[in-house]
Formats: sequence, C-alpha cells, structure tokens
Amino acid sequence: IRNLVDIYVFLEKFGGEMNADYLQKQFAGLGLTAFTEHMEKLARIWLQGEPGEAFYQQLFDYMQGCGIYGKDENGIWNRFCDAQPEKGEKGRDVLKRWYWFPPYEYMVLYYPWLSRNPVAGKFLLPAAWGIRAVRGVVCGRGKYKREMLRQIDASQIGVRQDIYRRLQLRFH
Repeated sequence: IRNLVDIYVFLEKFGGEMNADYLQKQFAGLGLTAFTEHMEKLARIWLQGEPGEAFYQQLFDYMQGCGIYGKDENGIWNRFCDAQPEKGEKGRDVLKRWYWFPPYEYMVLYYPWLSRNPVAGKFLLPAAWGIRAVRGVVCGRGKYKREMLRQIDASQIGVRQDIYRRLQLRFH
C-alpha cells in the first residue's frame, strides 16, 4: 500500500514537471506501460476517490496479501498466467498440472541443458521433470509453493490470471 501512496505523492508533487513522452518511452522499453497505468489509476482510486471497476478492488486485495516485497509464489502465478491461453482454463487441476509438469519454455530457464538441442530437449523434458521432483523432495524446495496449490481458492485462480494478464508483467 505504501507503494500506492508513494506514486500518488510523487505525481502530485512532480507530475507537472515530468516529461511524459520520455517516461512513456522508458516504461515501454521496460515492458511496464500497462503496469504503470494500472498502479497510477489504483492510486487515484484509493487516494482521490476516483471511480474504478471491480478489477481494481481485486488488484488492491491481491497487493495487500503480498506484503512489502511480494511472495515467492508470485513467480508461479506469473509463469502460469503467461503460459495459459485465455480459454477458460482457470481450475485448480490446470494449475497443479502446470506446476508439476511445467512447459518446455519454463523448464529451459532452470535446466539450460534442455535448450542445447531443442528437438532432443523436448524429448528430455520428462527427465528434467523427474530431476525437479527429486530436488524438490530432497532439498525441500517448493514447499511453500506446493502449500499454495493446496490452499488456493479455485475462484482466485481466475482473478490472479486476470491481474497478471492485465498488468502485462513478464518476470523470468
């Protein structure tokens, strides 16, 4: 919430002095145009009473649950929302299947040996899933992410997909 207050105060104080065209080019170059627009709108909604659609309440609720620096599970949401086509696949089973068997594009980020030969890499994808599963059990990695999968309310899956898609964030 502090971030929204910072945005609002900064825009109120320096908004008229800023070079909007330059900032837009910089935001576009960083892939932050949609994110910036939504954060500024949310700040105006909460601090000026500007009307807003239900999406902004959902975004605000989501931000409240993220703490100051965000949560580790947000990386899963980002990748899941980025990989899932917008065809209504919002159920918990789809999310679990994606978590346990991520697509090739996700796996090459963590197992670069898959990308050395993309054709062979796709055939080796099941081996990478197995290695990932064993490392998760042996090293305890992913414990909180697995817990998130167990606890997520099915209705929140669609809400989070909508938030990540509309903000157009692409974390790698």
